Amino acid sequence: MRHNLLETLISIPYNIVVAGHKQLGLDAYFWDKLRVLYRRVLLIRNTEALSIEPLGCRLPIEVNSVKQFEDLRNLSEEDMGRDKSINIPLSLIRIASLLIPYTIAEKFQDPIVKRLIEADEKAVAVKIAKTILSWGDIKPTGTVMWLNIRIQDYSIQDNLLNTLNHIDEEFHNALIKALRACR
Repeated sequence: MRHNLLETLISIPYNIVVAGHKQLGLDAYFWDKLRVLYRRVLLIRNTEALSIEPLGCRLPIEVNSVKQFEDLRNLSEEDMGRDKSINIPLSLIRIASLLIPYTIAEKFQDPIVKRLIEADEKAVAVKIAKTILSWGDIKPTGTVMWLNIRIQDYSIQDNLLNTLNHIDEEFHNALIKALRACR
């Protein structure tokens, strides 16, 4: 007989900012806990996906929005030598750059394929940062919202974070640490 599955509800804090006319949330817990720093753009959410109230174990705010602006600006200034006129929707970029390439990399474990995928992933991250900054000045609102996610047997019920859990070792370690603190 199998024991009950390990299940935890955690609430991740997001610094709320305004970029032009759009309101966004920037992950204030995992932001600095990624092995590959350009993946930080994947920790940006529309505020519609966030909650005003934390529903689970509250993770602490560990990064402020000023540092996050600086990180985005630094990333946007990287020149990847790609066609800057390409306009790709943010949701398509997230799916294409994470889910599909890493499925391929897992199957082929070829160092050349890995280098190509990482170069492409970074180019996409630079494009996302430039797009967000092109909407206008980023201004903090001074508010925090929460991403409430369920984790069951170390499987995150959020596709993007679940993918990061599998491809980024430092994210995975930070998640394990957060789960231990929430027990």
